[in-house]
Amino acid sequence: MKAIERRKHILSLLQKTSQPLSANYLAKEFGVSRQVIVGDVALLRAEGALILATPRGYLLQSSLASIEGAYVRKIVCQHGPKEVEREMTILLEGGAQILDVEIEHPIYGLLSGKLNIASFEDRDHFLDNLKHYQGVLLSNLTEGVHTHTVSFPSFQAYQELSLALMNAGILLED
Repeated sequence: MKAIERRKHILSLLQKTSQPLSANYLAKEFGVSRQVIVGDVALLRAEGALILATPRGYLLQSSLASIEGAYVRKIVCQHGPKEVEREMTILLEGGAQILDVEIEHPIYGLLSGKLNIASFEDRDHFLDNLKHYQGVLLSNLTEGVHTHTVSFPSFQAYQELSLALMNAGILLED
């Protein structure tokens, strides 16, 4: 199969699913390496495809859970690596989705990463990858200070979850 055909098929598979498809899965499906798939996805993005990389694999942007009517807000947190699971758990238990993470780096400026964590399964996959790949959190570069864009089910949920994060010593207070 030619590369152009493979990319069309990748896009077709992504259009037909609401579940993330990992680069490893796609590599096996097409009999190529994971790195070839990563390159294919980069080329598809360059052509305008709205493909998101989530902790569990690739999704088309339209496949994400709808956040229409939700209360989307940035929150600023500060904590060490050991509190990551607690932070995510508090937000997920309250029905929130963690869309991204950002830090303000003194050299590079704003650095961000898409998270799209909408379930406990997403959280666990993220934490497993962090451990398996011995990853370093972006917030390690800023003494634990980081910002998340979060989709809350409502303004009331935002207030309640902010209080829960504050009580846990996670929300950065003025």
